[in-house]
Amino acid sequence: MGKNLLAGIGDAYWYEWYVGLEKVLDLLNPDTDVVGVTLQASQQQGLDDVVVRYNDKKLECIQVKHTRKDSTLSYSFLFCEHTENGKKAPACIKEYSDDWKMIKDKYEQCIPIIYTNRKIGDRSYTPPNGKGYKRPPLMKFWMTLKEELETAESISDIQFSAMIHHTLPSVREMGKVYKQAFGNILQQMPSLSDEEKLVFLKEFQIYSDETKDFDNIKKFVNEKLANFLNVDERQCTKYHNRLLRGLTEWTVSTRSEEEITKEQVLSVLGLKKDELIGEHNFATEEPFFQSRVRWIKILKDEILSVNKGVFFISGEPGAGKTNIINYLANEDDSIITTRFHSFKPIQIEYDVMPADEGIYSAEDFWKNTLIQIKDKFEGCMEKYNVPVAVEAIKSVDKKIKEVLRLANCLYKETGKITVIVVDGIDHAARSGKKNTFLKTLPSPNRLPDGVVFLLAGQPYSNNPEYPLWLDGNDVITKAVPTLESEDIK
Repeated sequence: MGKNLLAGIGDAYWYEWYVGLEKVLDLLNPDTDVVGVTLQASQQQGLDDVVVRYNDKKLECIQVKHTRKDSTLSYSFLFCEHTENGKKAPACIKEYSDDWKMIKDKYEQCIPIIYTNRKIGDRSYTPPNGKGYKRPPLMKFWMTLKEELETAESISDIQFSAMIHHTLPSVREMGKVYKQAFGNILQQMPSLSDEEKLVFLKEFQIYSDETKDFDNIKKFVNEKLANFLNVDERQCTKYHNRLLRGLTEWTVSTRSEEEITKEQVLSVLGLKKDELIGEHNFATEEPFFQSRVRWIKILKDEILSVNKGVFFISGEPGAGKTNIINYLANEDDSIITTRFHSFKPIQIEYDVMPADEGIYSAEDFWKNTLIQIKDKFEGCMEKYNVPVAVEAIKSVDKKIKEVLRLANCLYKETGKITVIVVDGIDHAARSGKKNTFLKTLPSPNRLPDGVVFLLAGQPYSNNPEYPLWLDGNDVITKAVPTLESEDIK
């Protein structure tokens, strides 16, 4: 017995979801005016696959019809009763018109759409044994009907008169077929008044594009995504996969909301998913001396008392600068917004020096900082125009501008000072690298309101490679205090 290689294949579902993703990406383009997209609307039965809401009170209700076979979309399929699972089922147009009637009054315009990868039928069909009427070729019939609808002011205006009174007998005969076929359509929409039938048919659209098969529509979505993010095809794969993961939130019964918004798409694409270069989260080494706890409390109060500025924690090797940063960052209500360690610090549980060379480039520092700060904008990425793809920002200067802009925005959003920590600046100074991040650190007068840079490293006098402004009066230098007797005890 031969195998059914297509049994259980989910082509139709994925095709439907990719049609939806194409509309979801329109949320990212303000020119489309799309403000919400629903995949599988629960309140509808026939026009439920993809529902698109526009900010001008327009709604598109899309029903997706996919096929793996070389079949056509025919008049009979849309407008005639049919057998389904051995039972008689109403014409598709009945379900569509019932849905349309249910929701149309909530919007200024409600557009029902059939979207299919099938070819639109170009042949007529006559039921066998003289049962029923002749069904016209959908392609020609639909084009002619749409022309009639353009000028019709009432449903009774649609008579196909030009065809019925044509000089050619074949055209006259086809006109009669069209009129009878149209009469059947009207009968299949019993819930609508004549006025509603006219409006419904004027709005009803068929998108038939056999060239947009499953592979092509995937490619189209990928290109649309790459254009929005301004990334190349290789980089776009990462975001495409994130978009697919979004389907696990948007198409299941446990979703918190049916309608997908721009903010949700931005979050799926951009939040808490980018990998940082190096390690920047370390536990606080114990024991932590109580004199340091008191010193840190004073430091925090001073940081929070300023509107902006640069603080420099200065100390000799082994004085505990990094552990002070760890303690600050690991507090329950930490004032630290982002942290960057240019090297992996020595930790008690390891008896060897870290093998990492360290991170000293301006590109890596600002990329890491931008990734960390953008992740603070969950729920308001659209409001502050937070970039989704950090790699799309090519120049370091633009990354710096984005970090400072977003740091100021975060201050405005939360009312809390944005504190950006940079630990191990002496390692960068001694790295022997040319263009380290030290040269790009902003001086106090370049910082926007609500932004503090907290630097940590060995004293300025030991490192002539430090920026000159670090030794100026505008920088608040805090020397790590010596231990007290109680600490030693």
